[in-house]
Amino acid sequence: MGRSSNASVTTQMKIDLWGILTIGAAILAVAIAVILTLQRPVLTLDESAYLYRGAAIVDAGEFPPVPLSPGVSIVHAASYFFLRSLPLGLEYAGRVTLFIGIVSIFGLTYLTTRSLLGPRWGLAALLLLVVYAPLRAVLWNASGFLFSAALIGTFLLLIQLRHRTNRIAGWIALLATTLGIATLFRNDGFVIYAGMTLIILVLIMHQQIPLLNKGLIIVFAWVGPFVALISLATLASWATTGNSEIFPTGRTYVAFEQGAGLVQRFELAKFGLSPWVEGARIAAETFGTREENNVSVVTALTSNPTAWAQRVGWNIRDFFLRWYEDHEGVFALGFLILVIFGIVALMRLREWLVIAGLVVLVLPTGVYFIVTFWRQGYVATYSPLMVVLVCLALAQLINTREQAAPRLAVGGLLISLASGMALIIAVSRYSDAVNSITGPIGQGITSGEIFGVSIVLLALTGATAGWQWMKQTRRLLTIGLIFGLWMSSATTFIPAPLSVQEQRQARIFDVASEQRRSYIRFAYANAQDGPVCAADPSLPWYARQQVVITSELHNPQTWQNAQVLTELLKRRSCVYAFFIGQGAVAPEGFTTVWTEGVMVLTRPIQP
Repeated sequence: MGRSSNASVTTQMKIDLWGILTIGAAILAVAIAVILTLQRPVLTLDESAYLYRGAAIVDAGEFPPVPLSPGVSIVHAASYFFLRSLPLGLEYAGRVTLFIGIVSIFGLTYLTTRSLLGPRWGLAALLLLVVYAPLRAVLWNASGFLFSAALIGTFLLLIQLRHRTNRIAGWIALLATTLGIATLFRNDGFVIYAGMTLIILVLIMHQQIPLLNKGLIIVFAWVGPFVALISLATLASWATTGNSEIFPTGRTYVAFEQGAGLVQRFELAKFGLSPWVEGARIAAETFGTREENNVSVVTALTSNPTAWAQRVGWNIRDFFLRWYEDHEGVFALGFLILVIFGIVALMRLREWLVIAGLVVLVLPTGVYFIVTFWRQGYVATYSPLMVVLVCLALAQLINTREQAAPRLAVGGLLISLASGMALIIAVSRYSDAVNSITGPIGQGITSGEIFGVSIVLLALTGATAGWQWMKQTRRLLTIGLIFGLWMSSATTFIPAPLSVQEQRQARIFDVASEQRRSYIRFAYANAQDGPVCAADPSLPWYARQQVVITSELHNPQTWQNAQVLTELLKRRSCVYAFFIGQGAVAPEGFTTVWTEGVMVLTRPIQP
């Protein structure tokens, strides 16, 4: 009786301990989300456009078309509705969206890992994710982190669906709805939905239900919710703006042109050229002009197969470089190998539905390799999924009673070694251009990297070999590895005292951000009486001004020539001109409305 009572008390203490740890981790995750939200800078380019379109939904009732990721603007609009009276209301709306996105990613990653491995590993995944460097690389683009949340949510639904026999139609409808939302966050959702359709068809065909019911599930549970969401978004855009586009054909060609420069960014940098600017020229010279290709990427690529193959090679190289950059040079090889063995763990567990779903979720990345370009955000978008796979690998290592099938383990080791060598070669060759990280191999691989990979390979060998001494020690090795991964990631999130140079850079960044906010406050209150011409519309968008995007203002000579500038403003019907750059001084015949740093807002002197 006494032993039973003691066992019960011990079990209750363990439950209470894990409950307390989980609550503590949840508090830490929310605190990290708050910190990152408060640190969010005033952003430009894509993010400012998402925010501006969110304001247009509230202020003008204009709904953006599907190719412009309307789901992101809807989320921004929800918080902007309550903040629109504030001068910095649009920036605050972006911060609210960031907080919602981060908390969603944390929570869904915890639930996903818990569903696969149990609550302890769910806790481990949450603790790792809050300090995982790649996640932070996607946080400054709402489309990226909201799409990332939708991806991990889709993965969670697949895990829940794999053993469902009852009410399967409801789960399938929920999955289709999630993919519809993901598509409104980023057009990659179309590719994922197409691939997932094959999985759902196979799943439904294996159900022991009448054929008619199978057809009804396909039509109403799978096709219906997705088509309804995309159709509603398209109708809303057509009704409010006259734009009924659904597929991003035009944007894809622009990305294809940009990619022509970005894949050669190292070569262009030697001549001081911008890959973003040079991309269209290189694409025209290599694959033909837009007009010649009828704005068709397929036509362009097939016109020069040799250049296409070379471009794919550059994108594969960039995958390893971006992976290294996203991990900030800390345990990049270790994480890459663990992700590979996380997939091996899924295969060992024969989770074929989950594996197939994982393949489909990363399917859009093939488009980047083949058609456009590969950038850091594409690695970062999948960081929650990568953390789940890392936990799967670690869980297999720490379980001393099970080991992978020899062929599966050897295959994983060979792929890991090949991938590791490719990463080392790429980083070593371009180490001077990658994050300025120094180390013993080509100034690119740090000693911490080498140590981390050694531990991973040792632990993985112990997981597959029959050596008794290795089996007895690999639990200790794996626990040490888990602790090392967390500490190495934490040091990138909570760095050591900043150097003098880093402190100076941080101050410069803070000053620049405050100058941008100063412009937003002033323009919101004092410059709403007419359109403003600007080469970069980001700050006028934040101030909710009417903007005329004027590429001629990229050229400082246009700005400095009063006559040319006057004619430009008349031709574009602008009241103001906004310029960012060195020598930002109002030319003769213009009055300075506002200026600070390298920014100036001006208008012609009235006669």
